[in-house]
Amino acid sequence: MQLSLRDPTGACYLVVLAKRTYTLERGRLVLATEQLPIRDDLVSDPDAPEELLHDSDTIPMKLRTDVVIQGHAYGQGRSQFEARVSVNGAVAKRILVLGDRECITDSSGAIYIAPPLPVDKVPLR
Repeated sequence: MQLSLRDPTGACYLVVLAKRTYTLERGRLVLATEQLPIRDDLVSDPDAPEELLHDSDTIPMKLRTDVVIQGHAYGQGRSQFEARVSVNGAVAKRILVLGDRECITDSSGAIYIAPPLPVDKVPLR
Protein backbone atom coordinates (compact mmCIF):
# COMPACT_ATOMS: atom_id res chain seq x y z
CA MET A 1 0.00 0.00 0.00
CA GLN A 2 1.22 3.52 -0.59
CA LEU A 3 0.23 6.88 0.86
CA SER A 4 1.15 10.35 -0.26
CA LEU A 5 1.24 13.30 2.10
CA ARG A 6 2.71 16.70 2.83
CA ASP A 7 4.67 17.54 5.96
CA PRO A 8 4.13 20.80 7.90
CA THR A 9 6.61 22.61 5.61
CA GLY A 10 4.67 21.57 2.50
CA ALA A 11 7.20 18.99 1.25
CA CYS A 12 5.64 15.98 -0.49
CA TYR A 13 6.30 12.40 0.63
CA LEU A 14 5.41 9.02 -0.78
CA VAL A 15 5.15 6.42 1.98
CA VAL A 16 5.27 2.70 1.20
CA LEU A 17 3.67 0.39 3.79
CA ALA A 18 4.60 -3.25 4.21
CA LYS A 19 3.37 -5.72 6.81
CA ARG A 20 4.42 -9.28 7.64
CA THR A 21 2.86 -11.63 10.15
CA TYR A 22 4.87 -14.23 12.06
CA THR A 23 4.03 -17.04 14.46
CA LEU A 24 6.17 -18.34 17.29
CA GLU A 25 7.13 -21.99 16.86
CA ARG A 26 9.46 -23.69 19.36
CA GLY A 27 10.90 -20.33 20.40
CA ARG A 28 11.57 -19.07 16.85
CA LEU A 29 9.67 -16.68 14.59
CA VAL A 30 8.30 -18.25 11.42
CA LEU A 31 6.51 -16.45 8.58
CA ALA A 32 2.78 -17.13 9.10
CA THR A 33 0.89 -18.95 6.37
CA GLU A 34 -1.97 -16.44 6.74
CA GLN A 35 -0.80 -12.83 6.40
CA LEU A 36 -2.89 -10.18 8.13
CA PRO A 37 -4.04 -7.31 5.90
CA ILE A 38 -2.95 -3.69 6.28
CA ARG A 39 -5.65 -1.95 8.30
CA ASP A 40 -6.58 1.69 8.02
CA ASP A 41 -9.18 1.73 10.78
CA LEU A 42 -9.25 1.13 14.52
CA VAL A 43 -11.09 -1.97 15.73
CA SER A 44 -12.21 -2.07 19.37
CA ASP A 45 -12.99 -5.13 21.43
CA PRO A 46 -16.82 -5.43 21.54
CA ASP A 47 -16.62 -6.76 25.13
CA ALA A 48 -14.25 -3.97 26.26
CA PRO A 49 -14.65 -0.97 23.91
CA GLU A 50 -11.77 0.89 25.60
CA GLU A 51 -9.35 -1.82 24.35
CA LEU A 52 -8.09 -1.96 20.77
CA LEU A 53 -8.07 -5.28 18.95
CA HIS A 54 -6.38 -3.75 15.90
CA ASP A 55 -4.64 -0.42 15.53
CA SER A 56 -4.34 1.46 12.25
CA ASP A 57 -1.33 0.56 10.10
CA THR A 58 -1.65 3.69 7.99
CA ILE A 59 0.06 6.23 10.22
CA PRO A 60 2.37 7.81 7.65
CA MET A 61 5.26 8.92 9.89
CA LYS A 62 6.73 6.25 12.18
CA LEU A 63 10.30 6.46 13.39
CA ARG A 64 10.56 2.76 14.27
CA THR A 65 8.94 -0.58 13.56
CA ASP A 66 5.94 -1.73 15.60
CA VAL A 67 6.11 -5.10 17.33
CA VAL A 68 2.63 -6.22 18.34
CA ILE A 69 2.19 -9.22 20.61
CA GLN A 70 -1.02 -11.22 20.66
CA GLY A 71 -0.86 -14.17 22.99
CA HIS A 72 -0.47 -15.14 26.62
CA ALA A 73 2.10 -15.08 29.40
CA TYR A 74 2.29 -18.38 31.28
CA GLY A 75 2.90 -18.15 35.01
CA GLN A 76 2.96 -21.89 35.76
CA GLY A 77 1.34 -21.23 39.14
CA ARG A 78 3.58 -18.31 40.13
CA SER A 79 1.95 -15.25 41.68
CA GLN A 80 4.28 -12.83 39.89
CA PHE A 81 6.84 -13.13 37.10
CA GLU A 82 8.45 -11.14 34.32
CA ALA A 83 7.35 -11.66 30.71
CA ARG A 84 9.51 -10.23 27.94
CA VAL A 85 9.82 -10.07 24.19
CA SER A 86 13.21 -10.05 22.46
CA VAL A 87 14.03 -9.11 18.89
CA ASN A 88 17.45 -10.19 17.59
CA GLY A 89 18.52 -10.93 21.17
CA ALA A 90 17.75 -7.43 22.46
CA VAL A 91 14.88 -7.06 24.93
CA ALA A 92 12.20 -5.03 23.18
CA LYS A 93 9.65 -4.96 25.99
CA ARG A 94 9.21 -6.48 29.42
CA ILE A 95 6.36 -6.43 31.89
CA LEU A 96 5.78 -7.61 35.43
CA VAL A 97 2.77 -9.93 35.52
CA LEU A 98 0.92 -10.16 38.83
CA GLY A 99 -1.92 -12.45 39.80
CA ASP A 100 -5.25 -10.96 40.85
CA ARG A 101 -5.15 -8.93 44.06
CA GLU A 102 -7.94 -7.84 46.35
CA CYS A 103 -8.42 -4.95 48.73
CA ILE A 104 -9.45 -6.28 52.11
CA THR A 105 -10.27 -4.65 55.43
CA ASP A 106 -9.49 -5.89 58.89
CA SER A 107 -11.71 -5.63 61.98
CA SER A 108 -10.48 -2.05 62.63
CA GLY A 109 -11.45 -0.94 59.10
CA ALA A 110 -7.83 -0.62 57.86
CA ILE A 111 -7.49 -1.39 54.15
CA TYR A 112 -4.87 -3.86 52.93
CA ILE A 113 -3.97 -5.18 49.51
CA ALA A 114 -3.75 -8.95 49.53
CA PRO A 115 -0.75 -10.70 47.96
CA PRO A 116 -1.21 -11.68 44.30
CA LEU A 117 -2.85 -15.03 43.61
CA PRO A 118 -1.04 -17.67 41.50
CA VAL A 119 -1.70 -17.50 37.74
CA ASP A 120 -1.43 -20.03 34.96
CA LYS A 121 -2.25 -17.95 31.87
CA VAL A 122 -2.65 -14.19 31.37
CA PRO A 123 -3.73 -12.65 28.05
CA LEU A 124 -1.36 -10.05 26.58
CA ARG A 125 -3.01 -7.22 24.66
